[in-house]
Amino acid sequence: LPYEDNRFNSILSNCALEHVEEISIALSEVGRVLARGGTL
Repeated sequence: LPYEDNRFNSILSNCALEHVEEISIALSEVGRVLARGGTL
């Protein structure tokens, strides 16, 4: 994702993750851009 680390306090994913081929990579990126204590 083209965002700096810890950028977002909250990330919303609605009907998207089941369409991702490399779920581990996608979730790793979500974890990278999600601020500490943030919500998914």
